[in-house]
This record gives sequence, C-alpha cells and structure tokens, in this order.
Amino acid sequence: MPKVANGIHLDADIGRARAENIEFEVHGKVLRHQEGIIRFLSFVNHANMGSYREAIDNFLAGITTKPDITAHPLQTTIKYGFVVNFEQPLKDWMGVFGRWGWNEGRQESFAYAEVDATAEIGAGGNGKWWHRKFDRAGVAFVSNGISRDHQEYLALGGSGFLLGDGRLNYGRENSRGITRSTFGGEFILRSACSTSTIPDTTETAHR
Repeated sequence: MPKVANGIHLDADIGRARAENIEFEVHGKVLRHQEGIIRFLSFVNHANMGSYREAIDNFLAGITTKPDITAHPLQTTIKYGFVVNFEQPLKDWMGVFGRWGWNEGRQESFAYAEVDATAEIGAGGNGKWWHRKFDRAGVAFVSNGISRDHQEYLALGGSGFLLGDGRLNYGRENSRGITRSTFGGEFILRSACSTSTIPDTTETAHR
C-alpha cells in the first residue's frame, strides 16, 4: 500500500500496510449454450488511512479549520470491500458484461479512485460480423457513488486526492462510453453527467 493516498512510494512495513485479496470464479452455460463466467472478489486493505467521520468531528469541534482526512498520527486502519463481475457471450463474436462493487466508505479512499460504490453494464464484440476480425467495439454505462460520511466530508470543505473543490454538491457520477478499436488505432467517445464537479473517471477501481 502507498505511504499516502494515491502516492507512488509504497510502505515497506507489511505489518502496518498491506492488501489482502481473495477471488474465485464460476463457469457455466446459461444462455445460448455459451459458457459464461461470474467472479467474486473480496479485499481488505491495511494502511495509514484517516476516518471521514473523525475528520468531520474534529472540524465541527474547532480542532481543524476544515475537514482534513490526513490530520491524524501514524496509524493502521482497515478498509474492506466486495466485487462481483460477469462475462456472458451471446454469440461467438459478441457478449455482455457487468460489474458491481462496494467498499465500507468510512475510511479514506487510498488508491486509484475516490469511489465507494460502482455498477457497470455493457456489451462488446469483435469485427467478425462485418468481416474485420481484428476490430473491437463496445458500449458501457457506469454509475459511481460515495458513502454518506464521504459526502458530508466533501460538502463541509474537505478534499481527497481526486475530489473536493471547497463545497461539494453531491450527485452520482454516471458515465457512458463507446469504444471502437482496429488494427491501426482506437476511437473512444465518453460522456458524463453530475450535479457536482466530480471528474469523468470511466475506468474505476474500488479501493
């Protein structure tokens, strides 16, 4: 795990900072005699993470001038979460996929993205249907959210490593994407909408 949120330097003390993951998958034929896959993942992260609730309480008590998730002594806290994703071919050239992810949202977002819950659905395929076997095309919809403690922290003026502009007007981040790649290049079209200033982060992890 990094020494600071989303940092590039890792904490070498694995007794204090580490990540534990377990994943298993199930294969089976559900639709059109095509074998699909469903995967289950659980993770537990140990790191020097702050607590959104403690940062809020310290601000309201006048201990800090604004909510500051980093205003704490060196410590080890735990962040855990779960992910389920599936891939289901419909024909030999196309299929559908989806993902759901959740973490407990009380401790500081520490790596990759500030997301506490996510849901994704999409479809993709290759160019066999239009006689260009190296082409790839897909469409997806992703909706991301953050926990109530995380929302309140940002609304009171707190900042994370990605989010926070002084006062967050919270809304779920919804992204739609279309991608097409060929042997010679790739085209991507994305759009997003939100009542807040959350950036468009289509590709998301949950830790």
